[in-house]
Amino acid sequence: MTGLDDAAIVRARALSAVSHGGQIVAAPEVADRAAREGVNVRLADLGEHEVDHDLRIRVYQVLASGLAAEFAPLKTQGGPPNNLPVETSEFIGRD
Repeated sequence: MTGLDDAAIVRARALSAVSHGGQIVAAPEVADRAAREGVNVRLADLGEHEVDHDLRIRVYQVLASGLAAEFAPLKTQGGPPNNLPVETSEFIGRD
């Protein structure tokens, strides 16, 4: 037994899927716990991202000597929530 609930496992899997090789990312719960326990780690706030379908969380990147600090944007869910093209304008002449 890991002591982790299903939601924590889903978040960890989703974070792993959107990060890049060599990039260490963390969920808000990890950042909060590190701050509470006085862990000497620097975190960069990467903002809120949709890391899985209907799962938006704030993502933090671990910064430490020996780790790369620059990565491409996270591979998060983007664009419209379906495969339809984005509507670019209204229909002309319709009320």
